[in-house]
Amino acid sequence: MAKPLSLTIVIPVFNEEENLPELIDRLEKLVPQMGRPCNVLFIEDGSQDGTYALLAKARERLPWIGILKFARNFGQHWTRRRIPPCERGNRGDDRRRPAIGPRRHPGDGG
Repeated sequence: MAKPLSLTIVIPVFNEEENLPELIDRLEKLVPQMGRPCNVLFIEDGSQDGTYALLAKARERLPWIGILKFARNFGQHWTRRRIPPCERGNRGDDRRRPAIGPRRHPGDGG
């Protein structure tokens, strides 16, 4: 029997300190139910708040969390082009708003 394909969820974040606890709680419930190996890669785009600290603390207890941290904010379009090739497969519907994200941002188109 073939092993299930692994899944990587890529989530760009910038100054999301207020939203991350809810998102991580949701992911903590979702990931074990995926039925396949699953990782969540947060792309930390140079946040100026406590975003990275929250992610680092979550990574200590949730081994499926990965963090790619940029030294400064490069913006979402630049960030998307820098997603590692192995993580670039199917990015869902490729909209800017995440499927389970806790809030919408201005300019999301909906």
